[in-house]
Amino acid sequence: MMKRKTILHLHISLAGLCIPFLLVYLITGILYTFGIKGDFVTKKEALHFSQTIEPKADVIESEFTKILQERNEKIPTGEITIRKAGTSWQAIWNGSDCEHILEPLAEAEKYQLTLKHVGWHRYLVQLHKAKGGMVFKVFSGLMGLFLISLLALGVSLSMSSKAMRYEIGFCILIGTLLLVISAIYS
Repeated sequence: MMKRKTILHLHISLAGLCIPFLLVYLITGILYTFGIKGDFVTKKEALHFSQTIEPKADVIESEFTKILQERNEKIPTGEITIRKAGTSWQAIWNGSDCEHILEPLAEAEKYQLTLKHVGWHRYLVQLHKAKGGMVFKVFSGLMGLFLISLLALGVSLSMSSKAMRYEIGFCILIGTLLLVISAIYS
């Protein structure tokens, strides 16, 4: 079994590593909960093709990629989502710093391209929503593991003292009750 001093040093080190990451997640999560999502700078453009784009995922992705490359636009880090819109479709390609939309217009072989680029606040919200690249996703996963370890170390430290043992147990119980009550009344 680890000594209390070792557990305390691990707890402090993990807390120091996690604090910047957690602050970003907490702040963007709170703001997002109240509808403050950050801004996009949006540009729309009408496109004309000599033939109709088939509403198949691989065809749309291929055409969408060509369109973005021709305009020297960054290819988003996320996946393309294709939604049915009445008898038509809409392709939405999200990333951490952009969101692009391609959709057919009423006239045959005409499309609308919407390019949205994010401000710094929206960029952090997009990362929070897992719209970033693989590097950030791996980093987020590691931070999640660090946070679980941080909580386990904190509970372990609390359990090593008889007085704190009751306090942590009581706090966990109250926290669990508050979670259940807020979930029931939501």
